[in-house]
Amino acid sequence: MRGFSHFLKAAGLVLTLSLPQLPSEVKAWAGDRPVLSALVQGKAKIIGWNGYVQPAEPGRVLEVGEVIETDESASALLTYPDGSRALLGPGTRFEVKAKVEGVETNELTKGSVRGIIKKRDQKNVRHHYLFKNRAAVMGVRGTDFVMSFDGVNSDTRVLEGLVEVAGDENMLAEGSGAPVKGGEWLANAPSAPFPTSSAVQTFDPNAYGRELDGRRMTPETYGLDPRNPFAGEPESEFNSRIQETRFSRFRIGASYLFQRNTLGWDYTGQLSWNPQIRILNRLGLVGYLAAFPLRLGEPRRWVLCSRIGFGGRVSLSRGIAAEAGVGHESWGPYTNSGPFFFGNLILGASARSAPIRGLVLGMTYYDRKGSVWDPTAVYHVGIEFGR
Repeated sequence: MRGFSHFLKAAGLVLTLSLPQLPSEVKAWAGDRPVLSALVQGKAKIIGWNGYVQPAEPGRVLEVGEVIETDESASALLTYPDGSRALLGPGTRFEVKAKVEGVETNELTKGSVRGIIKKRDQKNVRHHYLFKNRAAVMGVRGTDFVMSFDGVNSDTRVLEGLVEVAGDENMLAEGSGAPVKGGEWLANAPSAPFPTSSAVQTFDPNAYGRELDGRRMTPETYGLDPRNPFAGEPESEFNSRIQETRFSRFRIGASYLFQRNTLGWDYTGQLSWNPQIRILNRLGLVGYLAAFPLRLGEPRRWVLCSRIGFGGRVSLSRGIAAEAGVGHESWGPYTNSGPFFFGNLILGASARSAPIRGLVLGMTYYDRKGSVWDPTAVYHVGIEFGR
């Protein structure tokens, strides 16, 4: 029982560290995240924080860290809680970043986005939206603009209002970016000098408007009022269709353990079921349940080992995740039941919906003083399956 009480205390600590502070009430608009309001013609997909892929459907809330990608024939409309909109052109990859100090941040990896941003009267706030790519970052207050990025070069065109374009966020915060107003455009690349006012050029808004119409990046494409693009609140017809991200995600892990104890090396297989619950951004919970044979004792005989535990998983990058947690294990008559602590590194095999989802490298640590069979660490390697 003493070991089980240690397990409960450690489990409480892991749960405290793993769970973020959630709001006391959940708003109908899903907080400060944009919603996919409409999709025109082709298809789009949403790529999540740990590489999962889901079809993009109208009403889907995009969480922080999620990427929406349109195919070469699709256009998509994102609507923000304040009524601002982002119109994504065909062949576009767009990521929703975290909102920091009231500033919405988004990143364009490729393609084009038209921002129709509602103006807000906020004192001491120069920009309340940031749109960036690898070549430039743009600060926006209330503007109608288009940002395009081909992987190297960035192109910013303003149809109405004013934006500020800089080479990075530090320059933008210092106020050293180049202002670009309606009817002007600015192109820059990572290898070029930082954008300056002298590099700003003019363009024909009418001709460019026809180009946007061909790419389905106009308010009329989605049935919006083009006469007053900055006044709109979230489209009421979409409010009843807003969908939160599905919370439950299931993975099955099959690992082969290489285990050292006082009698030498033991080898055993393992099959575990890991329900993963998406909480916020890159953080999730991992449940762990396993039962497998273990060869122990002198003379050697097989016993059934059982485990239960849980912990937290965090995405370190698009293809790498780490998890850690606690559990409780029983090895039959050869040792007392007791707690263990585990840590794993998951290397994603693919960002697509493939059956094999990752390579698992990990270690489990035991601290059972006075037990007959007293290992300290188990190193294991395995493959993670599922969606």
